[in-house]
Order: sequence, then structure tokens, then C-alpha cells
Amino acid sequence: MNTEELAKNVISALSSNGVTEWRYKAAEHTTLKFKAKNREITPLLSDKAESLVIDMVKGGKKASAAVSSFDAQVMKSAVKKALESDSEASVREFPQVVPAKVELWDSEIKALIEDPARAKQLIQTAVDTIETEAKYKGVELETAEAYLTLKYSESIFQSSKNAEPLPGARTSVSLAVGINDEQLEYEESGKMLSPDAFSRVPTECLARVLKDKKSPEDIGIDRKNAVIILAPDAVAELLEGIASNHFSLLTKQQGLSKLERGMTLSELPITLHDNPLEDYMTGSYRCDDEGIPGRKKTLIENGVFKMFVNDLDTAQKANQEPTGNAARTGNSIRPVPSNLIMEPGQTPLEEMLSSVDKGILAIRSMGTHSADDVTGNFNFNVNEGLVIENGKYTAQPSPGSWVFKTNGIDFMKQIIEVSRERKNLGTALLPWIKIRAELG
Repeated sequence: MNTEELAKNVISALSSNGVTEWRYKAAEHTTLKFKAKNREITPLLSDKAESLVIDMVKGGKKASAAVSSFDAQVMKSAVKKALESDSEASVREFPQVVPAKVELWDSEIKALIEDPARAKQLIQTAVDTIETEAKYKGVELETAEAYLTLKYSESIFQSSKNAEPLPGARTSVSLAVGINDEQLEYEESGKMLSPDAFSRVPTECLARVLKDKKSPEDIGIDRKNAVIILAPDAVAELLEGIASNHFSLLTKQQGLSKLERGMTLSELPITLHDNPLEDYMTGSYRCDDEGIPGRKKTLIENGVFKMFVNDLDTAQKANQEPTGNAARTGNSIRPVPSNLIMEPGQTPLEEMLSSVDKGILAIRSMGTHSADDVTGNFNFNVNEGLVIENGKYTAQPSPGSWVFKTNGIDFMKQIIEVSRERKNLGTALLPWIKIRAELG
């Protein structure tokens, strides 16, 4: 990406349309993706894409232009058309883009993208492990899939307050393994995965493939007071899918968040941070989509809700300092949390599991899709997990039979224990959580 020429063309497009207050972010994305199914490995994607978003204020009106080309004439036309907007600008000036310090890219991922043959060898390791471990454990493979995705992005970000554009780069890698359309395991990072991940992830996935399927009735569980261990993936569904909506100051200003500062969410010392400055996590950034530097914030401290995340618009309305949480979707920007980091608990995971007489480990659900965005109420339908009897995994859950009622906010009041161990999910670092809930 010729950053100098690109910046020159963007500023020319703006000045030719009489715009003096602006900011823009341009990026070139490179993606390499492989799929392996039943030992057959095929490339799904090897692609480069360009993206450019320009925000402007002129005559008290705001406008945004999004284009997928760095062509100078395309930029000028997009800016001219966007300025036909009649939206009142709540933010009249764009601040200087100021980056924080965080590691976002790994040269090894970039090198793999440039060497597809070597990347293919890595997914071959995952395929070989699936076959070897399945034979060893006597698992009948109906379908076995693995996906390897590598991404590299180069960007520049500048506002009318910056003399020069701010360059940036980021990488990510993800490995996902699925067995018999029932179990899924994945690992994601901004830094290249360790070599053992390509055998460990398939092995962990196969370990959850059990022959039997059981319902709550099969093990005689108390439906009114069921013990459920939420794996970090399930905790992430609750926090990222439901609770994070309530952490947004925009949602609060719209009257849709029931949170209040100082509200007690748990009697346990649950502490949850929003931190975009965690090295190599895929939700990290140096500055948000409005150029505000990222910083660590504590959303919940010792079970008490402490603060909302905001963007420039919502911060201005509330007379607050911006928290650096503006995220763009198309031409719109809204405040959302970045990486959600929960502090570890005191209970070793092995001890947590062994203490369960009758219960279930819930890994993923189908329930968040039917959630009520206002109340946060929903039924958590466990479609991936493991039934626990006498502290041991004995079966997979019978489809549709393990559904528990919970709430994206109030579920914290159901927590009994939090594990010492945590799992990095890319955009979250979360423990295993033990709760009591009513089965539907």
C-alpha cells in the first residue's frame, strides 16, 4: 500500500469538495484460508481487499463516505455524494488521532500468508492428528473438518488535526476443528499459534466426542436447581452477546440498559475489565475508530458495576471523557466493549468439575439468538457440552433437552464458583463459571 500517495489522494478529494474538518481510515486486507474435510484440503480464499472510510463535517452537517477502492476519482465522487447528507453534526471537530502502545502484528503470520504451501502443511498436521487420535480412541468419524485462517492488514489513520497519517498493521490466525457436526474447538490470536496447537486443538475436540447422549431425566437431575458449569465460550456468549449491550452508554441513553453505576451484580468478587491494550488479542487496538487512544477500564469491580463505555457523541452528551470504545459498522459508529477480561477465581477447574454430582458443562448454545435485548432474558439451549455424573463426563447432551433460563446481566447472581484457569478466546479472556439455574 502506497501510504503517501493514498493520503495525498484522500486529502485532495476532501479539499476539492471544500471540506476542512475530516478524518479517514484506509486499510488493505490480505486473507489466506484453507479448509480440510475428511483429509481433503482445499484453499477457500486467497484475497486482497481495500477499504476506506471518510468522516466529514461541513456547514454543521456530518457525512461519511465508504469505498472499496483507492482510486482518486472514486474518492472524489464518494465525498461529493456523501456531502448531500442532511444529518446534523453533534461532534463538530475531530480530535487528533493518538495511538496507545500495544502489539498487534506478528511477522510469522505475514510470512505464512506469502507461503501458502507452508500454511497448508500446518492444517495437514491437524488433519493427521484427527485421524490418528480417532483410531486410538475408537471414535467413528462421520465428518471431520478443520479451518485455518490467516489475516494481515496494513492501514493508515489521519484526522485534519494530524500533520501526517498514522501507519498501522495487524495480523490474526485462527484454527477451528469440528467433529461429526457436534463438537467444535478453536484457537485464535494476533500472534502465530504454537506448533503444538495444530495437534492439541484436534485432540481436545475429539476428547468431547462421546457415544452416549443423555437428557436431564436420564440422570435424575433437579430441574429447579440444576448445577451448570459454563465454559469460557458460553461465558463469552453471555457477556459479548447480551451483557455488552448494557455496558454501552448509547444503550443507556436510549433507555435500553437497566444497569446503574454502583449496582451490585454479584455477591462474589467478580471483576471484569475492558482492555484493548492486551498484546496480540484480536479485539485489541491502539486507538478506536474515532482516533481516541485505547485504555484499560474496569466495568465491574468486586461484583459492583462501575462504568459504561462511550464514544465521542455519547461522551459529549453525558459531559464525560471518551473511553476509546467507538466501533464502526458501515457508516455508523457506536460504543462497544473491546476485549473482555475477567479476573480468575479461586477454584481449580478439576476441583470444580469433580464436585458436580449431576450436571452439565455448557460449552455453546443456540439461545442468544432469541434474547430480549432490553431485559437480557433468554433461554440458553445447550447444543454443545458434556453431561457430568459423579464428577466425570459421561455423555453428550441430548439435542434440545438441556435448556436453562438465565439473563445476560442477572446470571452473575447465579454464580457459585469461578475457576483459577482462563481461556483466551481472541476477544475475551474468561474463566469457567459454576452456576445454579432452572432448566426449562
